[in-house]
Amino acid sequence: MIDFYKDIKDGLHYNKFECNGIICIEYTCPIPKDKFDLWFRSDLIVHVLSGKKTWRTFDHENTAAAGETMYIKKGGSHVRQYFFEDFCMLGFFVSDDFIRRTISEFREKLSIIKNKSDTSFQVTKITNSPALTGCFQSLLHYFKEKQPPNESLLSLKCKELILGIISNSDNQYLTNYLLEVSKLQAPGLSEVMEKNFCFNLSLADFADLSNRSLSTFKRDFQRIYKQSPGKWLLEKRLQHAAGLLFTDKLNIGQVAYECGFEDISHFSRTFRQKFGETPLNYRKQVISH
Repeated sequence: MIDFYKDIKDGLHYNKFECNGIICIEYTCPIPKDKFDLWFRSDLIVHVLSGKKTWRTFDHENTAAAGETMYIKKGGSHVRQYFFEDFCMLGFFVSDDFIRRTISEFREKLSIIKNKSDTSFQVTKITNSPALTGCFQSLLHYFKEKQPPNESLLSLKCKELILGIISNSDNQYLTNYLLEVSKLQAPGLSEVMEKNFCFNLSLADFADLSNRSLSTFKRDFQRIYKQSPGKWLLEKRLQHAAGLLFTDKLNIGQVAYECGFEDISHFSRTFRQKFGETPLNYRKQVISH
């Protein structure tokens, strides 16, 4: 999988700014494939300038075209892009700490209230307001200047971006999520694992997603699940594969890919050890019954 956050942060050829836990980028996708996988360790706000792209996570899928804005939680995504027009965007990697500081600073002034709407989404569209659209336009101008923007001013504009989202009542579900983030020192480990087990991520990647060191991640995982992360991941992926094999919509290679296996031979071997049948024979049996 492509570590999109690391590529952007370490890449020298990207048009970007970094400031106080947020990375701003003007980006034209250079990847020539129509489908690929990527992951990132901070939430990502995408405002599409041109083109079209689809993000698919474990249980959510959404497509954004020019003028639309997407909020994608940290973790893995299957990405599909379309080549009728170059995909260009403004992107904002937003750290949990930046969210906490922004909401803490403005909570009382905005009277932010959490309701009972769902916060389990992984990728969702943001309802733009004229103020939010204006914020994107003003941020775009920074990338046209010869000199980088003043860090204090850039920080204020990025705070305006967060506040523009939560001040729009149409984004209440996203406001709820941001409020949850503002109250936690680290993401819930269970949610990170349940939403990302089907992506081919290393244990170090899962530790990054949960804002823990690798040793703390393993210790917390053992306490919650009473088994090692590696054993749990293999079991979870195989059970997910068995569910996908109940239909014939995907071939065996696609099932392996959807469950986080890069090697079909390894998938078939471990599946047979678990269920006593190859994936193909297992499918034939469950469909015939």
